[in-house]
Amino acid sequence: MVGRYGAAPAASWGERPQGRVRAAGGRRLWPASLRRSSPAALGAVHDAASRRLIVGSAVAGALITLVVSALPFVPFVVRSAGAHVAIDTAATVISTVAAVLLFQRFRRTGLSRDLLVVAALGTLAAASLLLSVIPAVAGHGFGPVSTWAVLASRLLGAALLAGACFAPPTRLSRPSRATWWTLGATSAAVALFALVALTLSSHLPAAVDSGLRNADSGRPHVEGHPLLLAGQLVGMLLFVAAGIGFARRAERGRDEFMTWLAAGAIMAAFARLNYFVSPSQYTEFLCTGDLFNLAFYLLLLVGAVREIEAYHRGSAALAVLEERRRIAREMHDGLAQELAFIAGRVRTLQREAQGIVGLDQLSSAAERALDDSRAAIAVLTRPLDEPLAAALARNATDVAERLGARAEVNVEAGVEVPPATREAFVRIVREAITNAVRHGRADRIELALSRGTGITLTVADDGCGFDADARSRRPAAGFGLLSMSERAEALGGAMRVISAPGAGTTIEVVIPCPPR
Repeated sequence: MVGRYGAAPAASWGERPQGRVRAAGGRRLWPASLRRSSPAALGAVHDAASRRLIVGSAVAGALITLVVSALPFVPFVVRSAGAHVAIDTAATVISTVAAVLLFQRFRRTGLSRDLLVVAALGTLAAASLLLSVIPAVAGHGFGPVSTWAVLASRLLGAALLAGACFAPPTRLSRPSRATWWTLGATSAAVALFALVALTLSSHLPAAVDSGLRNADSGRPHVEGHPLLLAGQLVGMLLFVAAGIGFARRAERGRDEFMTWLAAGAIMAAFARLNYFVSPSQYTEFLCTGDLFNLAFYLLLLVGAVREIEAYHRGSAALAVLEERRRIAREMHDGLAQELAFIAGRVRTLQREAQGIVGLDQLSSAAERALDDSRAAIAVLTRPLDEPLAAALARNATDVAERLGARAEVNVEAGVEVPPATREAFVRIVREAITNAVRHGRADRIELALSRGTGITLTVADDGCGFDADARSRRPAAGFGLLSMSERAEALGGAMRVISAPGAGTTIEVVIPCPPR
């Protein structure tokens, strides 16, 4: 932008902050006193907290499994016909929420590994809803769809989750197309598993005895079809790999959501281990494997909630930063330039003996600086979405009454402009009214705003007026007019001054209509 007293790069005010506003400092994995520490200290605390969560999940899972397996007096099987439906319903909701959340991240990053996580969570949600919850609610019990199709679909989800951990951070050139292909392929795979299970339902063996001998013996006892047991072991290994991979990603990128996902994957791995020794997942019994499975989704839910909180904190921080930049821009364009002019004129007066005209200019500049400061303070107390008509009427009345004049406002309601345009119009109105009263000795100001082929702002006064042509040939005078003209030109418009001695002054600003 070019000011009255120098130039500044236009991009310095208009560019958005580069990079993403990190919200890691607001995440509460560490004490509040540490959030104000250096980035290196915060990173070290984040790494330590992540390791504690992941290692704690692994230790807790190992201890619970060991206690249940070794101590005969610890119950681990409970009959509950609706427990699996409730757990799978929770799994559907949580996986869907997490998938939507990760999809928003994928839209920002475009990375293939983020898309794989979305596909994995979507597959787990579809398997729980379409192949478990709906058949159970429909009264089909634990048929082939609810056993073998669910097992195959969940193995696919686990494989996608493990693959996402070790996939290179490749940015997709066409993310929208990749999304449709990936989600379409996983949906087709789940549908294929269900179709095959339904077609071969009469030939498929029972996955596990519905009576579950473990419930009678009170101790874990490996039982079930060999394919089912092999599937549980494969799922366990896939989730172990996913837990390790997400832990590495969390440490490298200091990504809290990856930390919760790693801890959840560890819980899912222990769930598969417990399902191996007691495959209650396809019966009416509830055992420790189901509790570990529920813990996986609960950790996923906590991670999703904290990611949403971090996103909103980051958005709030970005909004504050944008507002600070806007205020700085207004101070630069108004108050700072007036003060710079005052300082320059003072230096000139120190070298020159004749300072009468210079003192008059100093007085005008100081008054404009004071008015700019009042305007900046007023802006901070007003809503950001204040209508243009209301903002112009309020500022025109305030300035005119403070200077002892009367303002008549005739503005067209419903004229919508961006905040920057509204602020520029307000500055022009304040400057025009100030000039009219102080220099033109006007008693009455007429303000008009209309929208046609463009937006027209008119400020007319009944003051003494001046020779506009003569004033345009005196660049040392009329800094207020120059300021208004620069603001109009910055909006892509132009300003016209109509004045003559004894006939008052009219300031007319016309800018293009912004797109609706």
